[in-house]
Amino acid sequence: MKPRVLIFDGNEALSSSLRKIFDERGYEVFTFSDRGVCPLFHSGNHNSTSDNACSDIIISDLYMPSIEGLKLIKDRIDKGCKVKFRALMSTTWSDADWQYARKLGCQLFRKPFELKEMLEWLDDCGKKIDPARKLFNWNRNKKIH
Repeated sequence: MKPRVLIFDGNEALSSSLRKIFDERGYEVFTFSDRGVCPLFHSGNHNSTSDNACSDIIISDLYMPSIEGLKLIKDRIDKGCKVKFRALMSTTWSDADWQYARKLGCQLFRKPFELKEMLEWLDDCGKKIDPARKLFNWNRNKKIH
């Protein structure tokens, strides 16, 4: 099973580029312009009642239209999210945001980031993923962007 990455970012060009690059590296990638278009938030599951994680890795922009990335990550953790690897990216970081993100166990990337740095982190995460893990069954027939 390929490592699965969820990317939340309103910048479609960035999301599309990351999806293409990650896909070429062997990852299963889903991109969302905002959490509201993610089927997980509409499924009623919210990952807290299942033994299956929605993904192996979540990467989110810090600032999105309907929710901040920090709140998205905190919400996932509070609901029992089983995703082990989380990252946040932003052009602007307050000291408080930076510290809180670190407290939540997030890898942090300052935009514009070096792609090599993100890929090294991603590949390091990929090496630590249990190949026998169970993942949430996404409906692949829905258009997700």
